[in-house]
Amino acid sequence: MKNIKVIISDFDQTLLDTKSVGALRAQSGKIKEVVSIAKNFELYHGWREVFEGLKERKITFGILSHGTKTYLEPLLKRNKVPAEFLLSRYGLFQKWPNLKPVPKSELLEQSLQLPIMQDIKREEILYIGDQANDISQAHKFGCRAAACIWDTEDKLENIFAQNPDLVLNHPTDILRAV
Repeated sequence: MKNIKVIISDFDQTLLDTKSVGALRAQSGKIKEVVSIAKNFELYHGWREVFEGLKERKITFGILSHGTKTYLEPLLKRNKVPAEFLLSRYGLFQKWPNLKPVPKSELLEQSLQLPIMQDIKREEILYIGDQANDISQAHKFGCRAAACIWDTEDKLENIFAQNPDLVLNHPTDILRAV
């Protein structure tokens, strides 16, 4: 997979193991409890090596998530994630009556408006996600899609049915592909 200039990654279950957030949110919905647990989230093993490799290859790295910046930014800082941009649109803790999550294809579209993305073509972007919807939304936008399956909660057959351009068993597989 050559000519990749930008990698955009999902956050939950792709960069960090955040399964406990969903369970806790379903049980209590209390923001303080979720944030207190979130402080302990760690990067999946291998991402540090990926960050170094992307920097050496001069590949831009960004994050797209439906989590709030209030939730994401402290975790990114604590884990020293060198994201050059963060696109976030949707409340992590509640859904307001008239607020619907913005489809990831639209968030990817918005990424093209960032100054760092001015000369980037869709086919030069690789989006990494852990769910079938991540893959379908990346394809809808027109970029390449990688399925990370190291800790997905989605069924593999659902993910594979979306025909990802790349299947990643471990974060370091990214470096072998770009």
